[in-house]
Amino acid sequence: MEEKYYTIDEVAMKLEVHTKTIRRYIYSGKIQALKVGGQWRIYESALNKYYEDSKCHCSSNVSQDDFCVFMDGQNRTTEDKLQVCSIVDYYVNEQEEAKPIAHEITDVIMSMEGQDQYKFNYIYDSTEKRARFVLWGNATFLEEVAKRLKKFEK
Repeated sequence: MEEKYYTIDEVAMKLEVHTKTIRRYIYSGKIQALKVGGQWRIYESALNKYYEDSKCHCSSNVSQDDFCVFMDGQNRTTEDKLQVCSIVDYYVNEQEEAKPIAHEITDVIMSMEGQDQYKFNYIYDSTEKRARFVLWGNATFLEEVAKRLKKFEK
């Protein structure tokens, strides 16, 4: 069976970034791609690897103390004057259903300047059937995440 592949335009639409960003990801090695007939092709396995490799910004052990640590100033992630921490709850039946949100948040981080200034953790509570995401960064980061997550509201 032949593996599915995407064009740069398709991956850019999927990740909701500009095609130039995808080209930068290819040239920097963040996304593996092949040139076929003068056109870049990104195999689905390479896109999945990009998502997996991007998980370094995410952890599945959100502590009850995460907000306290932020409030005590122990988790400062940027030099920005305005620091923001927020919780996003997503109610789904299975943890697998929460992965698209983790991918969206990761994509926002990967598309921003100074990637190490933004981070998130999440945990899935099977009793509550809830994925809880805790995000840290500045207002611009949270605004971009909110824009991306609107499609999950319904």
